[in-house]
Amino acid sequence: MGSGGLAHDPGGKRSGWLDKPLDLWCLEQFAEGNGKATQAMFSYDSDTMIGGTGEIRAWITVAGAMEEVGASATVLDYVPAAKTVTGLGFAYWQTEDAKAPAAAK
Repeated sequence: MGSGGLAHDPGGKRSGWLDKPLDLWCLEQFAEGNGKATQAMFSYDSDTMIGGTGEIRAWITVAGAMEEVGASATVLDYVPAAKTVTGLGFAYWQTEDAKAPAAAK
């Protein structure tokens, strides 16, 4: 399960700014099982990746691990919470084994 901050920089030089296109693009890549498309964000140095936005790297790590076992994300919601100055994502990854009925395991 993944939840929490995507693009945000509370108190930083980009405070109050949300990168909704980046957030939605990342969630779309995770849902398509294409987390590898986001891995460059580990080494990309830009104002976008400062502050809390770097937390997207935690999402990328989970996506990569889950894609290794054949799971893509189910995105539940995205909330561009302007008052808390954070793009909030909610998703989960479920393996095929976990989807099987208990009797079939």
